[in-house]
Amino acid sequence: MPPALANNRDLPSKEKGLFRELLTLYETRQLKKALKTSELILKKFPQHGETLAMKGLVCVHLGRREEGLDIIKDGAKKDLKSHIVWHVFGLVQKGEKNWAQAATSYSMGLRFDKDNQALLRDLAHLQTQLRQYDALIESRRVLLRSRPNLHQNWTALAVAFHLAGDLKSSEKILKTYSGMVKNIPDYDYSHSEILLYHVQILYELAAKSTDSAEKRESLQTAVGILDASAKSRAIVDRTRRMEWRALLLTALSAVPPEQTNGKAKLLENGEEDTEAKEDEKTEEPAQPYEWKLTVEAEEAWMNLIDHNSDNADYYRGYLQINSTTPQDPLILFEKLQSLSELYPKARLPHRMALDYASDSSSPTFTELVTPYLKSGLEKGIPSLFTEIKALYADASKRTSIESVVSAILSEVENGKGDPSTELWTLVFLGRHHAHLASTSKSWKTRQEHGKTAYTFLDRALLHTPTLPETHIHLAQLHKHLHDPSTAALHAQYARLLDAQDRFLNTKTAKFLFRAGQVEEGEKVLSLFTRGDAKDDLVDMQSLFFAVEEASAYLSEALGGLWTVQGRESHGLKGKIRDLGRAIKRVDGVVRIFSAFADEQYDFHGYSLRKSNLQTYIDLVRWESTLHLHPEYIRAMVTGICVIVGAFDEPVLVSDGPGEGGQKLTDEEKKAKKKAAKKAAKTQFKERAPDLEAKKGNTPSSNEDKGLEPPAPTDNDPEGVAFLQAAVKSENKKDLLDKGWKWLVPVLTLLDSVYEDGSRDKVKLSSEWEKKIWEVVYDLSIRRGKWLVAVKALRYLKIVGGDQDVELRWRIIDLATRALREQPSAPISEAFKTAFDGLLSSEHTASNDTLLQWNSSLLQEGTQDARNHLCVAKGSVLLGDDATTISQLLLGTIKNEEIEMDVPTAKKIRQFLIHTLSLPDAAEEFRIAGEARWGETSIAFKSDEEQKELGSRLVGLTVKNLDTRGDIEETVA
Repeated sequence: MPPALANNRDLPSKEKGLFRELLTLYETRQLKKALKTSELILKKFPQHGETLAMKGLVCVHLGRREEGLDIIKDGAKKDLKSHIVWHVFGLVQKGEKNWAQAATSYSMGLRFDKDNQALLRDLAHLQTQLRQYDALIESRRVLLRSRPNLHQNWTALAVAFHLAGDLKSSEKILKTYSGMVKNIPDYDYSHSEILLYHVQILYELAAKSTDSAEKRESLQTAVGILDASAKSRAIVDRTRRMEWRALLLTALSAVPPEQTNGKAKLLENGEEDTEAKEDEKTEEPAQPYEWKLTVEAEEAWMNLIDHNSDNADYYRGYLQINSTTPQDPLILFEKLQSLSELYPKARLPHRMALDYASDSSSPTFTELVTPYLKSGLEKGIPSLFTEIKALYADASKRTSIESVVSAILSEVENGKGDPSTELWTLVFLGRHHAHLASTSKSWKTRQEHGKTAYTFLDRALLHTPTLPETHIHLAQLHKHLHDPSTAALHAQYARLLDAQDRFLNTKTAKFLFRAGQVEEGEKVLSLFTRGDAKDDLVDMQSLFFAVEEASAYLSEALGGLWTVQGRESHGLKGKIRDLGRAIKRVDGVVRIFSAFADEQYDFHGYSLRKSNLQTYIDLVRWESTLHLHPEYIRAMVTGICVIVGAFDEPVLVSDGPGEGGQKLTDEEKKAKKKAAKKAAKTQFKERAPDLEAKKGNTPSSNEDKGLEPPAPTDNDPEGVAFLQAAVKSENKKDLLDKGWKWLVPVLTLLDSVYEDGSRDKVKLSSEWEKKIWEVVYDLSIRRGKWLVAVKALRYLKIVGGDQDVELRWRIIDLATRALREQPSAPISEAFKTAFDGLLSSEHTASNDTLLQWNSSLLQEGTQDARNHLCVAKGSVLLGDDATTISQLLLGTIKNEEIEMDVPTAKKIRQFLIHTLSLPDAAEEFRIAGEARWGETSIAFKSDEEQKELGSRLVGLTVKNLDTRGDIEETVA
């Protein structure tokens, strides 16, 4: 019988030595020897919990994960009061990216060894990862008390206060640290970064302060640190020191001057000090202190401009001096003109001067823009239009630019310029009119500018057929005119003119995805990957690929189903596969962003060791709003649209559909099984070389497999099995829960900024912000979450306004559901109060009142087809006749006075097919749409014509490329 241990922990001296050796072997990753050492101890003391935990940890590293986890749990049962056991638990959970559980394990370990440095340090990193800043401050304080001679502990505590928003405490820590350090060598990088970080803290403290005296004191202290470090050669990064000094002096010059109280100086006995008063009178007047600061700030920015005359931030900083009051544009214009003369080779000051030039300036805007444009066109600068596009916000400047470029074209056509100048002038005018077409609110105006743009770009193509940029601009023009197939065709031509250009290939793939040619897009991208484009690009975290392909699959699924012959010509099975693939792509985007969030953990320790404090703060702030990234929002909205579609149309994901939606026959099932076996066999053959190469890597080897669990095998690469299983779950809960899981991090961020009243901090366009609350409503109402649904509509009203068309029909949807289903008693009163806030005081949630409120939108905005579609959706929810609704919608396409664009028209057509089930009305709408937009868009061509154009995108290569012939045939 093995000897007993007190508390299953205290080993004899020999085994204690073996246990210390075990820890050393683990730290040096001699895993095989560590495993043998643990077995030696356990052979004599099998109940020793700490050894069991270490043995389990070694087994996990060796790839025997399940066995190792069981051994660790067994060790924990034997000794729950050991900090080593809890540390091992934390390490395993940290490897699984289970940050909250790992933090709990480390906290438990610290209960039994409160001064353990490794536990405290790892716990601090986890608290930063979880944004538990109050607890982080306490952990950093303990670390600092235990080892105050380590500079990393001082800066780490300052960073903890900074992240928690306590800038004064952070500055106090850094000030104390600066007074302690001595004998620092010149150009020490770590100390240099700490000094710059101290300056950043003081700058943010001044920006946050409302007291002028405190603000001035913080800024002066920061300037003093920079000036002192410049003399002592303490700051290594000279450029950043110059930038900070210019920023600080600019901020200091904007602080209001100190105000005197206006009282005479008094002697100790209370009488007025007349001598001091006389001295003040005889003193010569000096230049104001603020004036000196302004001069210093100007010199600081001029030094930076001289250092890099192509940095726009330096010019903006120079112009912002004395920006507390609005400055006259003419003064800013004169400053930029002087800079243009000082730096004649720099294009930036010439371009910025155009922002402030006008017809009343000297020289005038036209006089300035003419040489700027002429120089760019003669040099053939492809980005010239992009440089001056911002000026188009001013209609007079836009007209002047068009006149100047047209005059240049006339001169060149008369033989007063090079042929290349003519080419780039034609391209510029084409882009000019294409931009006007894309930004015009009127579809008629958009068509007119689109035709003019096509004329100029076609002339450029005749001039030089081999210029890829011309085809790319034609592709963008057709994209704005909602003609994705022709846009993709032109992008293909551009790509094949320079097949090795990565940008052109990527751009073409994006156009192909939007034209529904997913396989062709993958073929183009596979030119730059070693294997399958789908797997490689997801592994490389290519966001654009995953998001674009998800949108393409969704469009393909809905486009096929909601056209007149959708179910017959495309087949239901293909649509199920498209929806499943869309969900898989969205899952891929979610995994990419999860990896972004998880990988920041490595920088919590690294950045503090290397003293990269300013960059680290920027990283943490960026990661804190990670899920508001536009690509994540777009992917999430796409995925929820798929989920809502599958929820509302369960026939899409029913068991085993055939091509026509029928059940599979026995023969079809056998054929499907045979095909699956053949595919598995082929896949095994392809992987055979890799398996042979891995034969030497047996589990008994000393290779460290790490603590991260292996990637799970994907048994549902198409996503179809998930959709079918989720639809069959109770109330389709699994389906809705997946969408809600995607939404939670976004809602957490938005709720915090909405509750703080700081919605302006959300760096999202209002359009995407609206889409977020739209899908929140769509998902929560199907989950039966009434209060979340009404909250989503309340925020949608804040973002889009009372008359937002997506808001109005959703309010009707919520009202009709509430009248039909009646929210349960605990929330009914809260729901009623919140819902009443959505409607005006004269309207109530009754069917008759809602009918009147719905129809009132036509009187408020009869000239917009979106209002008619909103009314139609509301009428369906309120039980109106489908034929009457279809007549309302058909009237929008036939009435030229009603403003309508192609996307709205396509939505109306889908509504007629899917919601109203009126294919004849939809076909009548399509014919009217072709008559209205047939010249500029193929969106309303027949299915056969669209299919024929799409087939031309397949297999296009350099050998079968006939640029002029293909384009002329396409246009015809």
